[in-house]
Amino acid sequence: MEPKLSIRMLSTEEPLAGQLPEVIRFAYRSEFFFEVDARTSAAGFGWNLIRRVANPPIVKEHKWMPFEDHVDSPRGYVASFGNEPVGYVEFTYEEWSRLVRIWHLYVHEGHRGQGVGRVLIDTVKTAAKHFKARGIILETQSCNAPAIAFYQRLGFTFWGLNTGAYSNQDIKNHDVFLWLGLAL
Repeated sequence: MEPKLSIRMLSTEEPLAGQLPEVIRFAYRSEFFFEVDARTSAAGFGWNLIRRVANPPIVKEHKWMPFEDHVDSPRGYVASFGNEPVGYVEFTYEEWSRLVRIWHLYVHEGHRGQGVGRVLIDTVKTAAKHFKARGIILETQSCNAPAIAFYQRLGFTFWGLNTGAYSNQDIKNHDVFLWLGLAL
């Protein structure tokens, strides 16, 4: 019998906190990206996000760490099958905006599509309701089409973008910072 998925809070003192980036890597492959088309006219300005085929596919991986210094009062939860960590979510509650901000959400590649991400998002929703938050906001990249599709299936919608978050060439690089949000 396969072990049941369990969720538990992670503390900053646990050795697992330092091991998670190796166990649950931030990596993805995307067959699509969203091209950001900026429009300016005398009447105003706007943005269009146009789905395009990535040829070749976009492959990304980078290191991350739980409980980074710039995150105020983070809460981290680990999803595990038995003793095997397979997912992680980290978030904070921003009292000034009444939003819960997800800083990290990662699911091990071998366990994607098994409901792990959904359960982690549900954990954050429960916390957001406890805080009486008005919504949940997170960042993703315009080139991470699998993540965007996942968040949209869970009800997240486009809340904004930053065309200079990663470099001065984010639009050209098809790597634009997108904010997705879920109103509660």
